[in-house]
Amino acid sequence: MLRDHELNILQRLSSLNQVPRPLAEYNTKGFMYEFIEGQTLEEKPKLPEDFFDQLADLLQQLHQRSVFYIDMNKRNNIIMGTDGKPYLIDFQISLYLDPNPWIFKSLILDPFHDLLYPSVCWLCDQIMGSDQQYVCRECLNKLIPYRFQTDFLKSDHQHYDQIHILYEFDDTLRRLVHLFKYRNCKGLAKIFAREAVNRFSEFGAFTCACVTAVPLHPVRHRDRGYNQSALLAEQVAGCLKLPYATSLLQRNRFTPSQTRLSRAERRTNVAGAFAAIKILHYDRILLVDDVVTTGSTVDACARVLKEAGVVKVDILALANPVLGDDRV
Repeated sequence: MLRDHELNILQRLSSLNQVPRPLAEYNTKGFMYEFIEGQTLEEKPKLPEDFFDQLADLLQQLHQRSVFYIDMNKRNNIIMGTDGKPYLIDFQISLYLDPNPWIFKSLILDPFHDLLYPSVCWLCDQIMGSDQQYVCRECLNKLIPYRFQTDFLKSDHQHYDQIHILYEFDDTLRRLVHLFKYRNCKGLAKIFAREAVNRFSEFGAFTCACVTAVPLHPVRHRDRGYNQSALLAEQVAGCLKLPYATSLLQRNRFTPSQTRLSRAERRTNVAGAFAAIKILHYDRILLVDDVVTTGSTVDACARVLKEAGVVKVDILALANPVLGDDRV
């Protein structure tokens, strides 16, 4: 019975390169499948940085074929191939759930998915409730509110008016920013927006006409697939019940990453990089960016917005990394 079940599963997954192909049946009790050269996780190999992201993608491909892999707790079943990619073996107790009947899909498939693959905090690996995403409340509470004065950011720049920083840039926030910025964890925008509005609204910080974001160059937007600052700005606007303005700024030219640039080099790097799309008639705008290091980027944007007619520009960012911090 298990033999026939696993054969059926593997045949359904035959188009996936990271699942072994059955080769020949061995009497009535077993069969042989192709050998996968590599090391199991039990052998503790040195894994590529994106190994678990690739594993998550592989599981998603299984789900798209209505197959649910059960043995993720067995490290011998997960192999790092010689190409550095993850491979899965042993599908004896995996589930195949027919996705065709809509009532079966809505009543059975989704609950099974939550049962077999519960939400796990990406920071502490603890199982979360179904109402939580990416990070648990305990880890979120460990994030340190920004406690420093922002006057030093304002002193170097003359175009934006106020700046609001949500968190200190410690290792926990760095991991969350990277998930948000590079790992397609778009749902973090809603979490960050809610925290920002709860933190600053009580001080009357967001008395603005609309919310907008620092734009990405089309090349970088294409490579990343989304603009994390725009996602955050849209969620902040929703929480504040303000318009989210998508067509105020554009990026005129591609600028290199600023991670390793000095303060002066950053200012030169973004000079002339932005333009307003139209004449603007706003008394005050909230401009959102993911992180602000020296303030050069948001100040360049604020300058263009004011030249287009905006009276005041306030800034909201998640954190203020130290200049030269390569972890950004």
